[in-house]
Amino acid sequence: MADHCLAAGVLVRAAGDMMLLSPPLVVRESEVAETVDALRRALVAVG
Repeated sequence: MADHCLAAGVLVRAAGDMMLLSPPLVVRESEVAETVDALRRALVAVG
């Protein structure tokens, strides 16, 4: 999962059965949407 996210430009850390995100303090709505889309694609890829 983390590898798929990283390939999409989203850095996540695995912590047991959780994924940890560290977004910037200032973020545009479009960047949030891109992050959510990347996470969705990664989840679909790993099944």
